[in-house]
Amino acid sequence: MPIRNRAANYEIIDGLLFYMKTTNENHEYRPIIPASISLNVLEELHDCAISAHLGIRKTVQRVREAVFFPEPQKFTRAYVQSCSTCQLNNYVNFRPAGFLNSIKSEFPNQIIGIDLLGPYPQSKFNKSRYLLVIVDHFNKWLELIPLKR
Repeated sequence: MPIRNRAANYEIIDGLLFYMKTTNENHEYRPIIPASISLNVLEELHDCAISAHLGIRKTVQRVREAVFFPEPQKFTRAYVQSCSTCQLNNYVNFRPAGFLNSIKSEFPNQIIGIDLLGPYPQSKFNKSRYLLVIVDHFNKWLELIPLKR
């Protein structure tokens, strides 16, 4: 994009540089924040009582609505991930693992498990490299069948 086109998005008002975003014939002005104070701005937008330590996505949204500086996603992610309050109070949003239950089989060969293992080093006896494992869940009968391919 030529510099002339990009320059149309910037405006100086009362000695401050603003980024102008045009949406539906409305002009939104956001101050351009120099790198030297971007950390202070992030701290204010993330740590203040109104923000209440929002997560990465919502903090990035607040930054984009309030100010303009390059790569807000990158800086905000790094800041939120280093926030000690967030790390202490963050909870893992995963469902807990279920209980292990044994498989119930009522008679032989009702349920069998089959697995293929390998490749292993080639055997000297029959040149096999794989092992077919078959287990009966009722009586725990095990069959091991060597396979060449």
